[in-house]
Amino acid sequence: MRTAAAFSRRLRAFRRQRGMTQRQLAAVVGYDHSMVSRWERGTREPPPAATVLRLDVALDTGGQLADALVRGQLPPGGPPHPSPSAHAPAHPSRTAASATAHSPTAASPLPFPLPRPPLLPAPPARAAEAYGGPLSASALARWPKRLPLRELNCPLHGSAAHCPVPDFATVHALFDGVRGFGRSGAPFPDGSDEDVLHGLTALLECLVVENRTDLASDDTAHVERVLRALTGWAEHLHAAGRAPRGQLVLGAHYAVLAGRLRRQNGQNAAAMAWFGHGARWAEAGEDVSARAELLGEMSTLARAEHDLGSALSYAQALGALRPDRGWTAVLSHIFQARAYARAADPYETRRHLTLAGRRLDRLDGRDVAESPCLEGAQGTLHLDSNTGASLRDLAVSTGDRRAARRAVAATGSALGQLPQWMRPIRLLLTVRLADGHACAGDHDAAWETAAPVLRSAALSPRTVIAEELRGLSRRLVRT
Repeated sequence: MRTAAAFSRRLRAFRRQRGMTQRQLAAVVGYDHSMVSRWERGTREPPPAATVLRLDVALDTGGQLADALVRGQLPPGGPPHPSPSAHAPAHPSRTAASATAHSPTAASPLPFPLPRPPLLPAPPARAAEAYGGPLSASALARWPKRLPLRELNCPLHGSAAHCPVPDFATVHALFDGVRGFGRSGAPFPDGSDEDVLHGLTALLECLVVENRTDLASDDTAHVERVLRALTGWAEHLHAAGRAPRGQLVLGAHYAVLAGRLRRQNGQNAAAMAWFGHGARWAEAGEDVSARAELLGEMSTLARAEHDLGSALSYAQALGALRPDRGWTAVLSHIFQARAYARAADPYETRRHLTLAGRRLDRLDGRDVAESPCLEGAQGTLHLDSNTGASLRDLAVSTGDRRAARRAVAATGSALGQLPQWMRPIRLLLTVRLADGHACAGDHDAAWETAAPVLRSAALSPRTVIAEELRGLSRRLVRT
């Protein structure tokens, strides 16, 4: 009881020190604001460990809330100055003047201060690599001339403007100027703001495609380096009294990829940190698309950590972003189905999959403009792959072989639609298809499906593929 009471006091103190409202904190960690209020009043016991970790990330406590609960006690006294996390070394460039400029009490175009650099994960040793290094020749050959792209709209002008994209060499030079700002004190080149944002949007698209193409691709250092530059740029504009909406929106989309890369490497805490930062940037930039994508990623990560309550909360929050849009409803139903499947609830799983299919069929042009991943065949592929995953999880949690057979059909359909160049996703779905056969009791089909990819799956550095393979191995070993 003493621990719960101390947790309540400390949570309230940290939140107020960061200048966040209960509603803002609840949005970041995926709960209703009334639950944050109950935690702070001590009328509810402290949340699960995974949620406490997200509170630590959102409030930049350096993990003190989680550590204290594990130890069974909280440090005495008021909230200390936040210490850097294990993933975030201190940056000497942070000064008292810069901290004052972003005080939550100062007049600010943002609803809360921007995260400071020490909140961000530390770059690996590859951080000194030249800009553009990770991009392959084929990726550079696909360098676009105009926005919007397959998945990303212009962060400044949306999907209708068809903004021109500078060539890669020009973007490289402009980006070097952005990275040098703060070290040299030189101003940004006149008129380059839009060119840099358009170019970095094109770069992000290339990096996303690269991540879906190459099993061995690891652009973590590169993506996080770009993110730091965007954050510094936004800080500069914010201090000058300008609203850095384009930088925040693009930073939120980069945070999606940064979190995915960390998740692929098994670094879930760092992944959730990026998703949390991205959610704050997307909210400050008023970008619903990025907020929806980040909530989906947070739901996925919470589900992987068996925090099904949080996974469901994130999925429901996604649907509440824009209740008047069909695409948010489709994604919300999909992620809710995934959570209910893990919770062994067949009725809710099937209900949400049905609702997702119905809403997908009724999407209009405005929906697909805001969420290109749900357009046409790509939307069907997205639904089929998640249907297969949901039903396979349901079969695992309930032993329902009929659900497993339906999972095989849905996953097989997704594989049939998947482009050959998406090698990592193809490997993931093939292992999942074999697992569906195993759950259905057809072990010969499971072995036959898995045999051609077992070596590649076993050698894959991607945690999500390794997790699928472990589940398949457990079910085949039992036979």
